[in-house]
Formats: sequence, C-alpha cells, structure tokens
Amino acid sequence: MNSLRTNWLSSRLRIAALAILFLLPSFISGQGNEQVFIGTRPMGMGETFVAVADDGNTIYWNPAGLPGLRRHEIMMTYSNLYGLGIINSYLGYVFPFRDEFSVGVDWYYLGFNDDELGYSSNKMNFSFGFQPFRWFSVGTNVKYIINDMTLDGTSYGKSSGIGWDFGLLFSPLPSYRMGIVGYDMTGTSVTYDNNVSEEILPQKIKGGLAWMPVEGATVAVDVDDRWHLGAEYWISGVLGLRAGLQRDRKIIDKTSSPLIPSFGLSLRYKVINIDYGYEHHPLLFSTHRVSISFLFRPALVTIKSASIRHPVLFRSLYPYYEDRGFADVTIRNSSDRDLPVKVSLFVPTMMETPHEEKIILPAKSTDDYPLGVTFDQNILTSSRASFDNLIQPVVKVIYSQEGREKVVVQKIDRTYVLGRGKISWDNPDRIASFVTPEDPVVDQFARTIIQLYDPIIRNDLNRSNLGKAMILFDALGSYGLTYSPDLQTPFLQISKDRSAFDTVKYPSELLKSKIGDCDDLTVLYGSLLENMGISTRFLDVFAPGEGHIFLMFDSGVSPEDVSHVFLDKNEVAVVNDRVWIPVETTLVGEPFFTAWQQGIFEYRKRKSEGTINEISIHEAQQIYRPGSIDTVEIPLPKENQINNLLKTDLKQYGLWLQQIVLKQTGELASAEDYYDAGAIYLNFSRFTEAMEMFNTALKLKPDFPDALNSLGVIRTRKGEYEQAMDFYNRSLELFPNHPGFKLNIALTHYIQGNKILALQEYNEVVKLDPNFAGELDILLGLRERKQIQTMEQLVAGTEKLPKIGRIKEIGKEKVTPSKKKLELLQRLKKKPVKSVRRAKSINGLGLIYVRKGNLEKAVVSFRRAYEFNPDETEYLVNLAVAHYMLGQYDQALEEYDEIVRQNPELTLQLRFIKSRGVEQPKIRRFE
Repeated sequence: MNSLRTNWLSSRLRIAALAILFLLPSFISGQGNEQVFIGTRPMGMGETFVAVADDGNTIYWNPAGLPGLRRHEIMMTYSNLYGLGIINSYLGYVFPFRDEFSVGVDWYYLGFNDDELGYSSNKMNFSFGFQPFRWFSVGTNVKYIINDMTLDGTSYGKSSGIGWDFGLLFSPLPSYRMGIVGYDMTGTSVTYDNNVSEEILPQKIKGGLAWMPVEGATVAVDVDDRWHLGAEYWISGVLGLRAGLQRDRKIIDKTSSPLIPSFGLSLRYKVINIDYGYEHHPLLFSTHRVSISFLFRPALVTIKSASIRHPVLFRSLYPYYEDRGFADVTIRNSSDRDLPVKVSLFVPTMMETPHEEKIILPAKSTDDYPLGVTFDQNILTSSRASFDNLIQPVVKVIYSQEGREKVVVQKIDRTYVLGRGKISWDNPDRIASFVTPEDPVVDQFARTIIQLYDPIIRNDLNRSNLGKAMILFDALGSYGLTYSPDLQTPFLQISKDRSAFDTVKYPSELLKSKIGDCDDLTVLYGSLLENMGISTRFLDVFAPGEGHIFLMFDSGVSPEDVSHVFLDKNEVAVVNDRVWIPVETTLVGEPFFTAWQQGIFEYRKRKSEGTINEISIHEAQQIYRPGSIDTVEIPLPKENQINNLLKTDLKQYGLWLQQIVLKQTGELASAEDYYDAGAIYLNFSRFTEAMEMFNTALKLKPDFPDALNSLGVIRTRKGEYEQAMDFYNRSLELFPNHPGFKLNIALTHYIQGNKILALQEYNEVVKLDPNFAGELDILLGLRERKQIQTMEQLVAGTEKLPKIGRIKEIGKEKVTPSKKKLELLQRLKKKPVKSVRRAKSINGLGLIYVRKGNLEKAVVSFRRAYEFNPDETEYLVNLAVAHYMLGQYDQALEEYDEIVRQNPELTLQLRFIKSRGVEQPKIRRFE
C-alpha cells in the first residue's frame, strides 16, 4: 500500500514538473511569450543582447550581428533551469565568408526526463548576416523545431514546424549600436502526427541600445514586454564582469512584477572563453549557466603583404632611406570602427630597436601604407658595420582588442645589407653620401692647411678658390697620399657592370690609410673643397672599358670674366652660368697645374663623346646625405712638407699670370703697355708685380699721372696712407683738379678717420664733376643729416614698435625672444626703438663703411641699426660678418648662434663663421 502511494506521489510530481515545463515561458515573460532565450553572457547582463550582438550568441539573439564577428566561433552552453531538472543546452557555430557576409548554425535543446515522463524541444537555426555598409547590417534566421512528449517511452505529442526571425543592427557612431529583431515574424506553428497545427511561438519584437563609453565597457538596454538593463566590463581583455536587471513593463504589484537580478563573469585565454551566469528568480529557484567558446582567427587586423622598396640595402645610404619611404605594407582592418595601431619595422643588423609609426586604420578597409625607418646612430661604426649580411626584416602591427594587446607579424623577403663603404654605380649620385665636409677630421685637415698658408693665399693667390684648391691638392700629395686601383673592386672593372658593388673609403679613412682608388681620392678632395665653401661637381666617366671619376670645382669667376681671369676659355668649363676648374685627382703628388691640365683634357674629351655624368654634390646631397662615422686621429701635415710641391705651383702660377698679362696687353713696349699690365696684376692683387709694372711705366713716361695714382691705390690697400697721399698729390701736380684723383684722396682721408678733410675734398670733387654727386653722401653723413628732420616727423606721428619683451606673431605661431637675444641686446646696450626707417638708413651707412674698408665704423653702424630694430635679422647678420672680418670671432659666433635660432635657413650661408677666420664670407649684402 505504501509502495503504491509512493508511486502515485512520484507520478504526481512528474506531472507537476511537466506542467511547469509547459508553463515555463509564462513564468519568464509574464505575458505568455513562448520564446525562451539562451546564452550565459546575455543572461548575466539581464538578457540584453539585441544591440550588443558581438559573439556566437548573436545567432539566436540578432543574426544581423554575424558579419561583425569576422571569426570562426564554436559555442556550447549548459544549464539546469530554475533547479527543476529542466535541461537547457546549446551548440552554435559561426562561419565568416567575407568581411560583409557570415553564416551561422546552431542547435538548441530544452527537455526533461526521469525515465517515465519526458519532454524535449529541439530547435535548429540557419542564420545569414549581411553588412552592406559599415554602420548597418541585416540578418535572418530560418528555424526548424521538433517537440515531443513521452510517457514510459511512448510518444504522446510529437510535432514539428518552421519559423523565421529577422534582425537589423545600426551603428550611427563608433561607440553606439542600436538593434531591433522580429522573432517568429509570421508566428511559428508546429504540426502533430494527426495533422493538427498549433502556434507555439507568437510574433515578438525586441529592440536594444548599447553604449561603449570606453574600450572594454558596455552598457545595454533592451525592451520588449520587459525592461532589460545590463552592463559589462573587461579587465585587460582577460576577465569579464557583468550584471543586469529585468522587470515587466506593466507593473501591477511587486509580487506579480518583481525585479530579476543577474550577474556573470568570463575568463579568456588565447582562443578559449569560459562564461558563467547567475540569475535569481523571486518565484523559482536560481539558475546557473555555463558556456565555453572557441574563437578561431579572432584578429581584427591582418597584414596582407609587406615589402621594402630596395632590393639591396647599402649601409652607407642609411640617411637616404630615413628621408624617404622605406617599406610598404598592406593592412586589413576587419572591424566596424577606426582602429589606432602601431606599425613597427625591424631590420636586423641595422637597428637595435624597431622603428614605430602610429596609424589609424579606417573601418572595414584594406589599404597600403608607406613606412619610414630610423636606424641606430652607430650603424656605420658598430663592429658589424663592415660585413655584408643576409637579413629578413619583420613588420609587426600592434593594436588593442577587448582590452588586450594583439600583435600581427609578417616577415619580409630576405635581402642583403652591404657593409660600410659599399656602393653601386647604376646611380652615380650615390657617391655624394661619402662626401663629408662636416667630418671633424676633414675640417681639421682643411683648416689647418689653409691657416698655415693664409699669407700666401692672401698676398699671392688673391684669396681665390683656385689658390685654396691648389694648396689643398699639394697638401694631399705632400701628406703621402698615393693612387692605387682597388684590387678587390677596381673602378675600371666596376664600370663595365654599373650594378656591381664597389667599395669607397670615407675621407677620414683615406687620410689614415693614404692609399686609394680614383673614387676614394675624389671623395676626399671634394670633401676638403666643400669644407672651404667651394662647390664641386663630380665627373663620372662611363665610357666602355674606361670607367673613371674625378671632379671640378667652382672657380668663383663669372662667365663674362673668363677672358680676363684665365689664359684660355678652354682651361675651364662653363656649366650652369658658373666657371669650373676640372682636376684629375689620381695625380695627387704631382703639381696642381699638372692635375688641372689633365683634368680639363679628360673633361673635354669625355664631353665630346657624351660619356660623362656631371654630379652636383650640392644637389645630390639633397637626396643622398652623408652619414656619421667614427672620428679618427691623424697626424697633420707640416709646412715644410708641402713647400716643395707648392713652390713649383706658385712658380707655375706666376708664369700663368704672366701669360694672361701678355695675352691681354701684347708686347710690352710703351708706358701704356706697362700700365695696362700693372692694372691686370692689380686685379689679381699681385701688388709686387703691379708696382713693378707701374714703376716701369713711370720710367718710360715720368709724367704719367695714371701710373702715379695707381701706385697710390696700392699703397692705400696696403695701409701705407702717407705714401699713398704722396702719389695722389704727385698725380694731381701732373693733372690738376682731376676728380678721380681727388676722390681717392677723400677716401684715404676718410679711412684714416679724417672726416672733415674727406668732406672738403669730396665737395671739391662734386664741383669739378657733378657726376660724382651722391657717391659718398651716406659715407660722409650728408644724406643722413638731410633726413633727420623728416625721420623725426615720421616717428612723431607713428605708433612705437613693440619692445623686446612682447610676443610677435608670425602666422599662427608665436615666437618669444630667446635668452640669447636678450643677453645680446643687453650687451649692445639697446636703446628704445624709434624708427624702422632710421635703422635701415644706419644699416646702409654700415654697408658703405664695409665697401671702403672701415670695418670698425661698420660695426658701430650695424650695432646701432640692430638696436633700433632688433626684429630685423639682416642687421645682426651684417654685424656678425663685420666682427668676423675684424677677427673678433667670439662676438661673431655669439651673434651667429642667435641668427641661426631665428632663421635656421641661414645656417649654411653663415657656416664660415665657425671657421674662425679661415673661410672667407660671401655675403650678398656686402657685395
């Protein structure tokens, strides 16, 4: 009897459980909705997922989210609903075809079974998602349902049916998403074995909104016949925390419409994701749900291709690579949002740390990106710099996904890195990267030699580029440099195959080894000349079997003066309105004139053949900048070592000038012939020969006033003012009231500081010849006095210029005066600003002083001009150059630093100031 009662109670319990199973959807929705939602993560967020839709659960919740996954994903879920033994399990798979199209399939099971009473509901979804635009996607589910109820293994209610869902997903802004889904759009009915149909899932509409305020955080709201609120936050992309609430929209009382809280967490490791969810129901037992997911190819970013732009890397050309695009990489961003990434490039043996760039990848894009490169400072000086290496560069893309750093790696095809000094001649402009005028060794060598022979350059060689080039060439020969073809890569052999690799020594390396090929010697000599501010052009001969390289340098002579300065126009080359002197550098050790003669012969021969490239080093170095190499110590040549070669060249130079004189004057027979010869020598600043010619003219013609005047000019230029006055007066005795002679007297008085006497003489000159009026007005202060009243009137009605402390706007930038400038102005004892025109006038006076050789007074004028208008850099430039010409190098260097700060473009033009008297300035303002 007890046994029968127990069985009866057991059956009653099973029947009650079955009833609960049928009525379960009503408990959940409160409105008779038959849809039972799945998913651990959505449950932990209060069943909000319509707009979130970013994992495998989207098949069930909103198929429009499928294209946004862009990964393969397998998801499995298990739960015991409300502790009633009702099993709820799920298996889903997402397969992306392309960025804009994905499919999914899943299987859902809900059932109860105690070996006597059973119920099962199986549902399969076939999902399709399409994203035509970045901000919009659409999806649909086609579902097939099979339900069955059994008692003691016998089926009493088997049925099946088909339904479909339709979803939309919008993303108007990167951090906002909106979704809407219609479940069972036409109502889902099932048909039993007796052909009776029943609608088991009525149509249901659900909408949602998701907001991602920061990366890893999500706040979501869904609305159907309930309010759903949920939030989630991922910590470092590894640990996810979430919580949610839901409640009926129509509240009758707290008992019938209670709040249902939930929470959950996730753990993620590589491709595995484990979710746990908890939901507390006030009327039923709590539900615990667990899911595990496998995410394959979850990366949002992929590198489609990567390559460097150079088939071979020359270590010595590293500045060229840094100045231009070095590599190209094609990157794909599969996400629906713009993605900031870091792209790094690592080139083994050429860098210790990778080069990095930040890039914003547009959403759903596949684009090409050029990459730059930054090499190590010791790229030419490290122990491995001399070796060739086969290397494989690597590109990495680093980005953040769900709070975790992701790295995508792509190896580039292997390539060769050639050691320091390697070059190929398929592009001869590359030779410019070896020309290093700024190298301390080159600088020390060049300036030591020029300083050593400064008296000869000044007194015998007219401070000319020719004279400096001659002394430097002779110094190289006396130093012991010799020409020897490179046994490994002789230039002649290399010239047959312009793509073959050659080796070039840096100038400091050649000064140390003293043995070099034609390219080595040309690079060294060119570097020395460039250090002196003398422009060079390298001459690359590519005649078959006769490969060679030498150079020519800028003579500083204008083309219209060639016939007056050179013996023959065939001695030089005129290129780009400049006169160049070719030099055969392999003849180092021979006199300069021999190398010059051979150089012009070779140049004209190859020019007529059309087998020569003319490489402007200045232009080529705009592309191929030289790199930085180690500083080496070398013994500098001594004066007595150079004298033998230089004596030969100075003798040849004197004979050359003599031929120029004879060519222009013809046979020296009359006093006029000797006078003309003296004028030519004077033009070359050869005062000894000029005086000899003028004295000979006076012997032939004692009453030759022009010869006497010219001797006075020589004395003035040598600073012998009393003797100069004597010659001027003697010339006036022969030609009284000659305005030109008197003008020289006025200038000589002025140079000596006798301004009153100079003014008296000048007034007489103007009376004798009005054409001279105005020539010395500014110099003598006449024009300045005439303008004083006008200046004061102008200043009286004009707003004062801003003082130094005030900010001066230049475009959109604001520049404040540097501490250096303030100190400089204080040192100059700056006065209040009165007038820009006043400053300009005083600056003009300084220029007159410069032309007349009175640099001390020029300094005073330029200082006053800068005091009146400190915003005009031109006046500070003039002041610096004047100090330099006076030998006051410390003041000049201080002013140079301030000039460069204000106008960096003047750096090269005023570079000679750092030479401390070796390099002569070429300033247009003084010409």
